[in-house]
Amino acid sequence: MPTLLRDSTSQLTVGAAIQTRRGLTMVEVLAATLLTALLMSAVLGVLKAVTGHQKAFTRGLAESWQSPLQSLLEWDLNNSKTVVPTTDGFELRGFAGRDLVSGTSIHCRTSILYAVKKVRDESCLVRIETHLDAPNLDSVRRELVLCRVERIALGDPKSAQLDGAKSADPEEGTPLPEQATVVVFASDNHAEIFRHVFPLH
Repeated sequence: MPTLLRDSTSQLTVGAAIQTRRGLTMVEVLAATLLTALLMSAVLGVLKAVTGHQKAFTRGLAESWQSPLQSLLEWDLNNSKTVVPTTDGFELRGFAGRDLVSGTSIHCRTSILYAVKKVRDESCLVRIETHLDAPNLDSVRRELVLCRVERIALGDPKSAQLDGAKSADPEEGTPLPEQATVVVFASDNHAEIFRHVFPLH
């Protein structure tokens, strides 16, 4: 009997202690708060770094395609004399021809067509260079310039496209102005993604 009484007494003491301690101590609350603050600052630092890298990556992507497109248009416009508007872009006529293998300039009579075409169910900007003095398969080059393009415009879309005097020959088109603005619109959000004013010689 004494043994049983002692056991029951110790069980009562432990149970009373467990029932008495129901909350956290001040030290535990402070430690949990500090740990939470440290974790939150670490997560915010990671998110800030990821956002910065994403912006830099997006800016790098934009620069990677805009610079070659600008150089290509600059060459074609400066070596062309007239432009013929088309339903899906424009055609330049002049002497912008280059060797289709080496890329060196040969300044032959050339047609440069910039047009938005469907390529594998995606709207893309294509460039077709045709050497008019030798119109055959070996004198035509087709290249994909940019994907996800809704349209390309020569001239400011908010104003008149081309205000130059019309050529006597409709096939040769309109003489290029002293400066030409080229604008490209994206197909996914219809936003303007490229605009450049080219001063022409």
